Amino acid sequence: MAPFHGMVLLLLGIGYLLHAEPSLGHRDIAHTGIIADDVRSRRRGDHGYSAALVHFYDEPLENEMRKHYRTKRHTYFSDDLPQNVTVAVGQSAVLSCRVENLENRTVSWMRKKDVRILTSMETTYTADKRFAIIGKSPNWDLRIDTVQPEDAGIYECQVNTEPKMDRAVNLKVLDVQAKILGSEEVYVKKGSKISLTCTVDMQDVPPSNVTWYHAGSVIDFDSPRGGVSLETEKGKSFTKSMLVITRALLNDSGNYTCFSNKAAPASVVVHVLNGEHPAAMQHGGSDSVNRRIVLFLAIVLPIVIFRANTVDKIISAVMESKLSLLSVYHPDNASKLSMEISNDVYRAINKKDYDRCKIVVQVTIVQRMWQSVHSAFQCLWDAERDNYSYYVFENAHIYAWCCVFGLYYE
Repeated sequence: MAPFHGMVLLLLGIGYLLHAEPSLGHRDIAHTGIIADDVRSRRRGDHGYSAALVHFYDEPLENEMRKHYRTKRHTYFSDDLPQNVTVAVGQSAVLSCRVENLENRTVSWMRKKDVRILTSMETTYTADKRFAIIGKSPNWDLRIDTVQPEDAGIYECQVNTEPKMDRAVNLKVLDVQAKILGSEEVYVKKGSKISLTCTVDMQDVPPSNVTWYHAGSVIDFDSPRGGVSLETEKGKSFTKSMLVITRALLNDSGNYTCFSNKAAPASVVVHVLNGEHPAAMQHGGSDSVNRRIVLFLAIVLPIVIFRANTVDKIISAVMESKLSLLSVYHPDNASKLSMEISNDVYRAINKKDYDRCKIVVQVTIVQRMWQSVHSAFQCLWDAERDNYSYYVFENAHIYAWCCVFGLYYE
């Protein structure tokens, strides 16, 4: 019976040790018996096997095993995190790294292509403010905002163990642009149907889902308004999404954006008209990340005959003086800024004392988003003598233009 009693005591001893040392996880249970055997072999005397099992339960053996375990405790990377991350140009990427049992060691992120240390613990060592560590230990995730094509490549999460530990994460950047078919501005009558089709060509990556936004908010297909539906078609390398809104209402006007996590978004402005076309309309709105605002301002004033060269000089001078020193663009101040530009253009042209012609001053300000901003406008009149002046201003922060349309009349 001695072997049986010895086995019972062995099991009780292991249970007691696990209870007394909560840090022993399921990964280390298998090692406990080996460690105990090593310790027993050094302490076994003339008591025999059963006596050695009794010693397993005593306090000196327990303390010795705890010391052995702590000295063997190792640092390791969690293996259940993605090592391949794919994002579209302009979006944010999160490269994950979780380090268990870090203790007093240091975690760093390195960009492999230029062997550049980006971060060490919470400190960032690059002047590029798009890079930052997010989360708390044991998670040391690297976030890259407004990803660009040149950000693609291998990034290494490193721990200063001996030898050094590293875990590679591959970032793939898709320079893909979603497209909304048709014109950039859509005019529909109240009560008619709005139909918008967005396509995303993925090439060598799986298709992604498309989310639609109206005026910066995700479209709710179950809202009390009703009459809003979505049709999606997915091929081997493309996704097509068609948004249909029946019985268009005036408040259906505004900016519509189709967004995919694998492509830069596309936007279109919808105008729902109630009878005649209004004299001036809002040509803008917020997109999915609220980074763009377009303001439209129309001013009517009298003039003699439209002299494009003269007006060109006026609007270029006003735009340069107002915008060239603007280092940071704040959408909240856009209304005031556009009004100042319009008033200055108005006063400068009005000094010429022209008549027999009216003009429309249009000021549009767009905050830059990703690599470029594309915009268009349409004239709603057609006469042989009509003419216009046009000037564009752009820098790293904004893209702005001013149009002065001259409408000649007898």
